[in-house]
Amino acid sequence: MKRRCHAALALAVALTTPACTSLLPKTPPSHFYVLSASDERASATQAIAIGVGPVQLPPYTDRPQIVVRTGPNAISFEETRRWATPLQQAVTSVLMIDLGRRLGTDRVTAFPFALGLPRDYDVSVDFFHFEPDSSGAVLVEALWRIQDSATGGERVVRRSRLDRSTPPGDFAAASAALSDALGELAAEIAVAVEQVRIAR
Repeated sequence: MKRRCHAALALAVALTTPACTSLLPKTPPSHFYVLSASDERASATQAIAIGVGPVQLPPYTDRPQIVVRTGPNAISFEETRRWATPLQQAVTSVLMIDLGRRLGTDRVTAFPFALGLPRDYDVSVDFFHFEPDSSGAVLVEALWRIQDSATGGERVVRRSRLDRSTPPGDFAAASAALSDALGELAAEIAVAVEQVRIAR
């Protein structure tokens, strides 16, 4: 009798489990995004050595989720829209590639710098904004510095603001716009590095 009861109970559980499972809410799939470097390149190569970093992003962007500004004092985190790599690492890597291409050099290294590695100039960047907003506008705003690596003296200190427009909710377009803004920022820095080098 007990065996029959156990068998009946097991059969009932087996029949009802799929039905119960189908009633549970399904978790939406996550989508992952990356930043990309610009294809713009200098017409000639040179032996200049550049250090990139530190690169600081707003602390609220230090997470896998893409941050969206919803108002002057409000942000939201897109749980299913995520960066494929840590954002600070991605921004630093793209800046390194963009600067190297704009300046025509492969001698670009990231902070922290290896001891004894020769560098001509160090470029540090503090970002105030690096996010899209709910209307599709993309804002990249940063304060950047160029230092003489040998003396540590500041040669240039500037602030840049770069705006882009994308369709609201299109995170692939927002990632591309952020990448494009990084490329333009690298172009501004490269021009300043050239001016400092010529005036040296």
